[in-house]
Amino acid sequence: MAERRGLICGYMITLVRGSARAELVSVAVDPAARGSGAASALLERTLQRLRRRQVARFHLVVRVGNRAALAFYNKFGFRRIRRVPGYYGAGRDGIAMSRFVA
Repeated sequence: MAERRGLICGYMITLVRGSARAELVSVAVDPAARGSGAASALLERTLQRLRRRQVARFHLVVRVGNRAALAFYNKFGFRRIRRVPGYYGAGRDGIAMSRFVA
């Protein structure tokens, strides 16, 4: 959860699968808070928590056309793994991405 002036402006939900792997399930930042570093703070804090739990890899899927999200995750060391046809419904593919946590 990210806060700005005492108000919640975003969240990140992560699922830890066993001891070696985690998956980003959902993330959102209030449009009014975009560009403020809220998403970066959420991701950095999530990575800290995954390190403490000794999770080795962190996976996510992002919509193919979401250039801002792709650039954001690339900045944090995520690399494209594969295209996931129909992940977001008929004709709406996703890009699976992953990075080492440590």
